[in-house]
Amino acid sequence: MYGMIGRIRDGDIVRLDANAGTLEVKLDAHEFNSRALASATNLASHHVGLGRELFSLFRDTVGASDAGASVFGN
Repeated sequence: MYGMIGRIRDGDIVRLDANAGTLEVKLDAHEFNSRALASATNLASHHVGLGRELFSLFRDTVGASDAGASVFGN
């Protein structure tokens, strides 16, 4: 369900180069690759209130982040 970004943890140093289009985690490759991917968070109880119900259609139809997270053409 998650790509490599699911291995990033709080406190990790991350280098973003917008010009080159790269995201680099400053961590030993073996340690990074041995981490388990983050599990999905159950947000079912947070879909009402503060205007969240207005965007439920988008949450239900958005595509995968590695494919552009688009709601069009899924």
